[in-house]
Amino acid sequence: MTRICFIGNSHLAAVKLGWDATSNEYPHLTASFFGAPAAGMSLMVPGGDGYLVSNHSTVTTQLQSLWGTERFRPDDYDVLCLVGMGLSPRTLLRLYRFFRSSVHRNRTGQFRLLSPECFQAAANGRVASMVGAMLLSRLRDVSQRPVILVMQAAPCLPFADGGPQPEWLTTMLTSGDDRLLLESFVDAVRRFPGANFLMQQPEITSLNLFVTKPEYAAGSQRLDPSFSEHEDEDTSHMNATYGALVVRDVHELLRREGLAGGRAAQAEKPALELSV
Repeated sequence: MTRICFIGNSHLAAVKLGWDATSNEYPHLTASFFGAPAAGMSLMVPGGDGYLVSNHSTVTTQLQSLWGTERFRPDDYDVLCLVGMGLSPRTLLRLYRFFRSSVHRNRTGQFRLLSPECFQAAANGRVASMVGAMLLSRLRDVSQRPVILVMQAAPCLPFADGGPQPEWLTTMLTSGDDRLLLESFVDAVRRFPGANFLMQQPEITSLNLFVTKPEYAAGSQRLDPSFSEHEDEDTSHMNATYGALVVRDVHELLRREGLAGGRAAQAEKPALELSV
C-alpha cells in the first residue's frame, strides 16, 4: 500500500473531491490531504520531530477546522504531492507582457527586450516567490520523501475580468512563445530544492497552456469544512471531475516510476522530470 499526501491551497479541494469519487479504483493507494486556502501553506515551519506546523493563528484555525490538526509529518507518507499554490507557467505572463527575450518570436505590444539569461533570471525569481516553492523548501528541511509538483490549473478565462483577449496574448499562443514560457517555468522549478516530478494539468482539460475548458470549472467547490460551491463567476478553481483526472495521472506516474509498491522511498533522483 502506497501512502500519498496531497498538500495544497484552495486548489486542493478539486483533488480531494476527485479522490472521494474514484478512490475505489486505486486499492493499493491510500491518500491523505492537508492544506489551507490562499498563501496559508507558506506559513508552515519545522516544529520538531519531523513535523511542519502552522505559525499563524488564522492558518492554525483553518487547518484544525479542515483536518483536525495544524501539523503534519511528511515522513508518515511514501510520496508527497503538492497541488496548486501558484505553480504554473501562468505566473510568468505578467513578466512576458512587459519583457521579452531575444528568443521570443512575438513582437506585439509594448515591451522591453532582454537577453535570454536576464529573462530567465527574472523568471527564476518570480517562480521562487510562489507559495509552492516556499513550502517545498520547508518540506526539505524535515523530509527527503519523493515530491510530485502538480501544476496549478489554468483558469477558464485568460484574465479574471473576462475582457477580450489582448493581441499580445493571442500572438504568444500562435507564435510558439507559449512553449518557451513553459520551458522557462520548468527551468525555474529545476532550481527548487528537491522537486522530483513536475506534472502538467491533464491534457484533455486544456484549451491551451493558459486556459482550461469551462466544463472543468463548473460546480467547483471551496476548501472549507463543508466544501461549499463557488459562485458561478469563479473561473479559476476546478471541479471534482478535474480532480479525478489529476488523481489518475498521479497514480500512473507512481506506477511508471516504481513508487506504487508502498516502500518509503527517499528522493534520490537529482534531476526534475516533466510528466505530461
